[in-house]
Order: sequence, then C-alpha cells, then structure tokens
Amino acid sequence: MDELIVDGSALARTRNALESAADELHSLRVPDLGVEVLAAAPGSGRDGEYAGVRDAIAELVSQSASRLVEIIDAITAFELDMEAADSEIERRGYALLQRMRDGQ
Repeated sequence: MDELIVDGSALARTRNALESAADELHSLRVPDLGVEVLAAAPGSGRDGEYAGVRDAIAELVSQSASRLVEIIDAITAFELDMEAADSEIERRGYALLQRMRDGQ
C-alpha cells in the first residue's frame, strides 16, 4: 500500500511565514498624528506642514498594505498546500477502497 506523505516542512514554513507576517503587521506603530493634523490643517498657520503629515499617513498605509499582502500570500499558499494534501488523501482513499472491493 502506498504511503501518504504530507510535507510537514512545507506546512511549517507556511505557518512560520504567516506568524512572521502577522508579527510584522502587529509591530507597526501607528503614530498619534491627531495633534499634527489639526495643527497643520489649512487655516492653522502651519499649512506647510500638512504635506508632511499626509506623507506620513500615506507611508503608514502603504506599509500596512504591504504586510497585508504578505499575509494574504501566505494564507493562499497554505490553502493551496492543504487543497493538494486533501486531493492526495481523497485519491489514495478511493484507490484503497477500489483495492478492497477488487479483493472481495
């Protein structure tokens, strides 16, 4: 009888990639930009600083989006690995049932 081989190292790598991406996303520090935004808002006399605040927010959003893409990629890879494992289990199960039927 054929042995079902599940690539545990691939699953472990995927799990580690997910944990790493999640940790990176969690470690992003969201600065308290509220005071700066209010101070630099048009009409505050510090209008020139508004662009810097806007750029800081844009950079934070960009970093968050990048981490989210990494997490989605890791989840997708994990799902594909699991689908392949499920298909292999199903294929081998059907083959075993067929051999059992043929033997009776």
